[in-house]
Amino acid sequence: MNQLPQHVKIIERLRQEGMRLPFHFAEEQDRPEGIAIERLLKDVTLLRNLMQNVATQMQSNNLVAAASLFQKRLASVLLASVLTPLSTVGLGLIADADSTEIVLVDNLPARVILDSSHLQLLVNRLPHDYQNLGPGHVHHDSAQVQLVLKALFDRTLGPLIYQIASEFKLSPKVMWGNVGNFVGYLYGELCDHPVYQQAAQADKEVLFHSVGFTAPPLSQTFHEVWLEEITPARKIRVRNSCCLWNQFPGNKSCTTCPLVCNAERAELLTAYNA
Repeated sequence: MNQLPQHVKIIERLRQEGMRLPFHFAEEQDRPEGIAIERLLKDVTLLRNLMQNVATQMQSNNLVAAASLFQKRLASVLLASVLTPLSTVGLGLIADADSTEIVLVDNLPARVILDSSHLQLLVNRLPHDYQNLGPGHVHHDSAQVQLVLKALFDRTLGPLIYQIASEFKLSPKVMWGNVGNFVGYLYGELCDHPVYQQAAQADKEVLFHSVGFTAPPLSQTFHEVWLEEITPARKIRVRNSCCLWNQFPGNKSCTTCPLVCNAERAELLTAYNA
């Protein structure tokens, strides 16, 4: 805890650089109210009420699609909050289900609340101009890095996926696709970053092959296609399972949807980037 003020300065510096870090620390006085993820694993009534709220928000009675959307948003918030600090400057955050809360905005996960008591610099990846914010020499602790990943996947994301699958008959393949697609997006961004690409590339290999935690190989949840129909032509990520977004009234498919042809994908990308 003695290093927390320094670590908070590092996190704020990352945010100033434009990194998406959608979390609060539990110790923050002005933080919003949250719902413990552990409650979603134990309270089926609460879980069903939350999904019903999402379905109503989307003007639908499709609880399966609502569950996918809820889990997709939660996964993106959790993954961005934990993996971005780890794969940029080496900060480790433990996101256990019993100590992590979700903050809802319009019935969907928008931020998480994390316990700062386990926050530590596991690998000193700080850029030169950050060094005055760090604690000096840091021993590269790969075992602690694995603990961060196991907490995130084995004790939070994984159990929630299988709880939702049990209650709503939503395929785990869809939900692991939600996870893998965001990991693919995140590391596509980080591996192109001029400062953090080397650290991100090392972690990408661990995550894409699900090394040290229990999940399908995340690299098998999507693939890349070369899209000539857009300008400039480039590789585009395509999921191997549909997230069900297009099952809500008025919604079109996502740009990464496996159910659309390349011509339609180009139209969706053009509209999205307009």
